[in-house]
Amino acid sequence: MAKLPLIGSDQFRPLGFSTGSLYRFMDSYSTEAIDLLAQQGLETIEFMCASVNDLHRLPALIGRLREFEVKSIHMPLGIQFDNTSAVHDVLKRLEEFYNEIGASLAVIHPESVDDWNIFDGLEMKFAIENLDNRKPRWFGFEQFEVFLAKHPDWSMVLDLNHCFTYDDKALRAKRYIERFGDRIAEIHLSGCDSEKYHCSLYVSEQKEIVDCLPQINCPIIIESVFYVNRGPELEIDFIKACQNHLK
Repeated sequence: MAKLPLIGSDQFRPLGFSTGSLYRFMDSYSTEAIDLLAQQGLETIEFMCASVNDLHRLPALIGRLREFEVKSIHMPLGIQFDNTSAVHDVLKRLEEFYNEIGASLAVIHPESVDDWNIFDGLEMKFAIENLDNRKPRWFGFEQFEVFLAKHPDWSMVLDLNHCFTYDDKALRAKRYIERFGDRIAEIHLSGCDSEKYHCSLYVSEQKEIVDCLPQINCPIIIESVFYVNRGPELEIDFIKACQNHLK
């Protein structure tokens, strides 16, 4: 079973993939994509609801996703969440999907939100994600500090790749961990390339990113982008090899 140990204890953290990691070579909204990830011995998955145009395809995947022990969803990209009937319809459909599969977290990019009040009353647990250096509106540590203080029911997703797009790299990740460790509900992990951004760790061989994984008992979601079927298997092998020296 693919899990990562909590160093210095007998506990293991859930390890899984985002379905979006497969989009380069297969339909990530297919049961075949979910099956490929399940073949890695995983019981954890994050479903990337990439586009609102594909929401009609979600019901066909519910039964398969229910079989995973730990589930989360990533809210759609390319949409501004404002107080309109169209957005409320999107949220209702996502809420139904979230609850049908038994998800425990809904991840959203904060730069996509124009009105935070629209999430009030929804039966989903939400978390905002720290962003890469292409998102000047929501890159600041201080902005996360203010937001999380005002929204005690929200959590944070620590994306290590996004930290490494900045010059301070590991120091930025360490700062988030030290300040918000008790609010981190999930960790996103992938290689960091200046052109592709989310690349495979086994290709980039960036052990320094894996070394930044905090010893927090929460799911780790691999967002590396793969181009071949063996990609997920090779990625898990690389991550585990990096972790072995810490035991």
